[in-house]
Amino acid sequence: MSIQNLILIQLLIDVLLCLLLVFFFWQMNRRGGEKKGPDLTGADREQFQKFIEESRKLSAEFVASLEEGRKNLKSLAFALDERERRLRELLERSERLLNRESGTQKTAVGEGTDPYREVLKMVDAGLSAQEVADRLGMTAGEIELIKNLKRRKPQETS
Repeated sequence: MSIQNLILIQLLIDVLLCLLLVFFFWQMNRRGGEKKGPDLTGADREQFQKFIEESRKLSAEFVASLEEGRKNLKSLAFALDERERRLRELLERSERLLNRESGTQKTAVGEGTDPYREVLKMVDAGLSAQEVADRLGMTAGEIELIKNLKRRKPQETS
């Protein structure tokens, strides 16, 4: 049940209580014309005022507790949203790691591994330049350049 519904119920109860008091006073005045009834200006009136004041206090406390509950629910919802976001991030990260280890996902250049070493490992494993380019998200020209630089390096040192 929402807070607005609870406040509406409390207001309806207060309105019914006021109507009941008006009806009671009306009945007392009507009977007062017929025969002499008890005087409401004394202790009875004081009791009704205390009763109404107590009802107001209880209503205010009820609304305050509803407001506090709403604030608590908001903070809980925020905390849950934050945890859900973190869980989603962790899930996506773990899926990327699993895909990278299984070799089914393209590895972006610069994701923590040396792309040139990755290229050379794949070329040494017998993959074509196009296959390496597809897996690493590079062009075939880049792969050929890396291969040529590797061949040239041993020639320069001799």
